[in-house]
Amino acid sequence: MELAHGNKDRAIELFSLADKAKRSAMTMESLAHAYEASGNSEQAAVWYELFVTAADPPLGWEPQQAWLAAHYRLARIYFVKGDKANAKKHLDPFLDAWKDADPGLPLWKDASRP
Repeated sequence: MELAHGNKDRAIELFSLADKAKRSAMTMESLAHAYEASGNSEQAAVWYELFVTAADPPLGWEPQQAWLAAHYRLARIYFVKGDKANAKKHLDPFLDAWKDADPGLPLWKDASRP
């Protein structure tokens, strides 16, 4: 709710507390998203990296969609920073996983454009 109301610092504080209590795919993605929303792409990249490289990817349950999208979000952060090798490293698995996606999906349209 804090993030939705624009209270980004408070949202990050609360997500950090939740992550310290029990790290999960949901806490990592929440922190990555909150940092990205706050404009802190450096910290967003740290948390997206933790999320996408977790030993046990959240496949088959709620954060699966966010996990797939995190690959694209992380690639976009690296691309903006000029790190094209890391951008490609994270974008390719996303594009491969979504190769049969509905071409009208906004995330797919954004990720697959030249």
